[in-house]
Parts: sequence; C-alpha cells; structure tokens
Amino acid sequence: MHARIFERPANWNAQRYERVYHDGLFKDMLYEEFEEYDEAKTLYDKLDGLADIFFITVGALWKLGEDPYIYLHKSYPEAFNYPATPKYNNGELKRIVNVILDLDQLDQLKIALSYLIEALWEEFSNLGCEEEEAILAIEIICDSNDTKELIALDKHDKGILKANRFKPPTKRLQLLVESIQDEEI
Repeated sequence: MHARIFERPANWNAQRYERVYHDGLFKDMLYEEFEEYDEAKTLYDKLDGLADIFFITVGALWKLGEDPYIYLHKSYPEAFNYPATPKYNNGELKRIVNVILDLDQLDQLKIALSYLIEALWEEFSNLGCEEEEAILAIEIICDSNDTKELIALDKHDKGILKANRFKPPTKRLQLLVESIQDEEI
C-alpha cells in the first residue's frame, strides 16, 4: 500500500481543519457512508463507498493526532499485504463499523480504525480490485474531495460545500469500474 493514499486525506484535513477529533461528527459520517456502501448494488457504488470510508477513517486518525501511514504500518504490517490474505468473513466490515460506532475510548478507537482500514483493503480485493486499482479508486475520491470548498457556517463551525468548482468522481470512477470488469472477462 502506498503512503500517498494515507497522506492525501491527512493533508486534505490539515488544510481545512484544526487537528481536533469530533466523535459524533466522525461516527455520523461513518454510519452514513457505510450505509451507502452496504446498500450499494453496483461495483461503482461499492468502490465509491469503500474509498469514502477510507478517506474519512484516515482523516479521523489524523484528527486523533496520529500519522496514519506510520502508525498503521508499524502497528499492523499484515494489513499491507496485497492481495489480502482472507481473514474476514462476510459481514466483518459491518461488525467492525458497529464496534467503532459503539466505542467511547479513544485508544481503543485508534486500534479499531486501523482494523477498519485493513478490512476495507480486503474488501477492495474481494470486489476484484488489484492493488493499483484500489489505490486509484481512493485517489479518484481524493481528487474529487480536493475540489470541495470550505465554508464557515459560523465562527466555530466549518462545513464543506460542493460548489461550482466541485468535480464529482463519476467519469473517472466509471472508467475504473469498466477496466476492472474487462479484466474479469
């Protein structure tokens, strides 16, 4: 796994936010993104969902004061073997998300987030993605997120706006899906 897919979400957050973790906000976003992924019927929607979950998870680790790439690499080197060695059965991703949603201790949350990234990586593999295709899906989401604008809702709260310069990942992600499906034939 390449450092750049950890650096991009961390840098994106660093350019927009203070390094403060907001448990409720993260868990709301994780719940929403996982539900979208879980209900997805197409490979496009599955890849989009996995990459979104990866993005917000790395952002949460950064906000928790961690260097996501170094922290995960030192603590869980087995997560970086690709293709993933199957460790998780069907439903494991959902179980890990539910554990995270229930956690209230930050030290346990950091560990659970690292397991979530490992499970996401394995899920990319289960969907038929080679390593570079999984990385590309994440980079496509990062590129799209880079076009979102930061707005101040008030002096204490900031929000993200998909404004005129927002470029959705649709076209590039669809091309990736077509490439993956062509490989399967």
